[in-house]
Formats: sequence, C-alpha cells, structure tokens
Amino acid sequence: MNKKEILENAQRLKSQNDKIRNKPKVKDAMAWLDYVGLLRNNQNLSYKVEVCLEDLLQAAVIEPRIYELLPAIIIELKGYVEFKKIPNNLKQVISAIEENSGYIKYHYAKPADYLQWLQGPAIELAKKRLNPRSKPRINSNKGELASLIKAERQAMGFTQKLFAKRFKVSLRVLRDLEQGSQNVSILRANKILNVFNKKIDVAVNNVISS
Repeated sequence: MNKKEILENAQRLKSQNDKIRNKPKVKDAMAWLDYVGLLRNNQNLSYKVEVCLEDLLQAAVIEPRIYELLPAIIIELKGYVEFKKIPNNLKQVISAIEENSGYIKYHYAKPADYLQWLQGPAIELAKKRLNPRSKPRINSNKGELASLIKAERQAMGFTQKLFAKRFKVSLRVLRDLEQGSQNVSILRANKILNVFNKKIDVAVNNVISS
C-alpha cells in the first residue's frame, strides 16, 4: 500500500468515525459516561442520566476504552442501564468474572483492563452520581426558568400534555418547572431544555444555549 492509499484510508476511516460520533445516541452515551465519571470527553454535551447498552456499544466503535468499562457497567450498574440483549462475547466475559475463572479478552480489552474497573472507586462514584438523592438540583432564578420553558413550549404550539407525549418527558416535571419548583434535578430539567437546544450548565447552574 502506497502513501496515497494510506492517506485515503485514513481519511475514509475518519469520515466514518465522525458520522458515528455525531449520532444523537452516541452523543447520549458519551454524555452519560462523562456524567457518571467513568470517561471524560472534551465535547460540550448535555448531561444524561439514562443510557442503553446498544448506545454504549455504538460509542465503543469510536472510543475503544468503553470496552474496558462495559463488563463493570453491566455487573455493577445494571439497574441504571437499559438493554434488550447482551452480545454473546460480553456474556462470556461476565460469566468468567462471576465464576472467577476462564477470563478472556473482550475486543481490545485484556482481562486486567476490564477487571480494574470492578475493583476501583470509579464505579462507586458512578453509583453515587446515579442515585437520585445525589443529583444536582436547580439553583438558578426559578421565575426566569419557568417563564422560559412555558414561553418556548407555547411558541411551539404544544399543551403541556402534548409536549410531554411528543418529546417523551415527564409531564409532572414539566408542570413543576413551569410552576417555578426548584425541587427538580438538573438532569431532569435538561431533558426538557434540550428540546429547545438549551441546558442548565452544572458548573454555573444557569441556562445556556447548547
């Protein structure tokens, strides 16, 4: 393979990876990993509290370190990750861990790579962050936030009920926010604000464009 072919292959691979990276579900997976503290990224993504295994597997194509995390995520965080079916190769790894024998390589991850996540403090931190009681709460001007959400929703022509149904958000949370309640987690508020391409930045606890 000559230099030109190598460059063409590299550009083709980069283009493929960029397409995967820009998929909404992949962005959600990366945002979730960043929020729970398992994998940092430099993208400006809205925080996510929910994720499914299929999205994590897609993200692993462009971020192989996720393969190291998946066994620990399935075993230790299974109540927080949705999945319809676990791939056979991942099943084999989990079985080996549970039986404490016959460890095998999982994609790029050697046994030592994925076992470290089961023994370290990172998973415990992730559990704390996923605990509803530990999620950051809204501390910005409640009147401004309520007015913003109500105005944006009405501008789109939706009632509260139709908005919640159309964008798959909690009707109760929407009503609470529009009534100025601060007893709502930033993560739940951001799920609604994301519809308007806005979010509450955790660092400054204020609404910004996303």
